[in-house]
Amino acid sequence: MEEVGNYLQREAIQRTDPHQRDLFGRSAFNRFYYATFIPLSNALAKMKPEWGGLPHKNVPTVLRESVIKGLKEGLKRANRVGDYETVSVCSRAIDYCHQLADLMESGYAIRVTADYNSAVPVDFTSGTDFRLASVPVSAAKQWPGRAVAYVEAISNAWRQINEQ
Repeated sequence: MEEVGNYLQREAIQRTDPHQRDLFGRSAFNRFYYATFIPLSNALAKMKPEWGGLPHKNVPTVLRESVIKGLKEGLKRANRVGDYETVSVCSRAIDYCHQLADLMESGYAIRVTADYNSAVPVDFTSGTDFRLASVPVSAAKQWPGRAVAYVEAISNAWRQINEQ
């Protein structure tokens, strides 16, 4: 997905027809969002099967409530037995859940704008770093990498507390 997003970004920049530029630009944002969402969705399904296939807009809530609740319980257990490495891993994972939830909320909002709100044009006045609803494509391009790092840390903490 990320590779497709990169291709669509380059195509949007190269197109001279304003309508085509807009379409390719929107599609780039869409693909960067899905390159972010899919690995997260897969990781959540591994953590708890019922978290697989969640509606997009529910993912931030699951991260902020259910995943953090489980991590906090694991953190408390680790604290009681003096496992400070696990305490640290869980604390970091909790912070990453908040950051990932924020990223998914903003990414989802841009994806919805790209897909369903053609009244909001893609702005090419910044040259190669075009924007949609004031979000630069360079920021969207970073979503997948950031999400993978967060997901890895959260999944690692989840495995650690559930193997005890």
